[in-house]
Amino acid sequence: MDEAPGIRLHYEWHEGSLPPPYHYEYRLEIRGEVGRIEFSPDYPGEGKPRWVEPFVVDPELVARIVARLDEEGLLRTNWERERGASPVGGSVDWLELERDGERFTIPAWVARGEDVAREIIVEIRSLVPEPLWDELMRRRREYEDGWSAN
Repeated sequence: MDEAPGIRLHYEWHEGSLPPPYHYEYRLEIRGEVGRIEFSPDYPGEGKPRWVEPFVVDPELVARIVARLDEEGLLRTNWERERGASPVGGSVDWLELERDGERFTIPAWVARGEDVAREIIVEIRSLVPEPLWDELMRRRREYEDGWSAN
């Protein structure tokens, strides 16, 4: 399973359309043993905070996730989207994987394989250490509590 170092996983999640300061979003970038989360506790923009935190990843876990994506047939370019499936104002996410010069994107609200894709995305998010998630959510709550429209 020495495949992980040549792999790049990029996962993004955006809260739905909510008024500030309730919208937030984050991006995970994973390459080999290095992970990075970029967390925005508000809509991104000038003067808005953006927290970037590195973390260590077990490349064996990444290799297993990639193998499962392969086994489940999720690494393809012909995704069909369900019409009308995207919730108005709901959150949106997607996963990109680069391997051997190829890029695969699992888009939001995919028509087939959605349950399996959701399970795998939970696995990817779990690569971020729980104490780091806790810290980012604590900082987000502080940001919300101190937010003012001015």
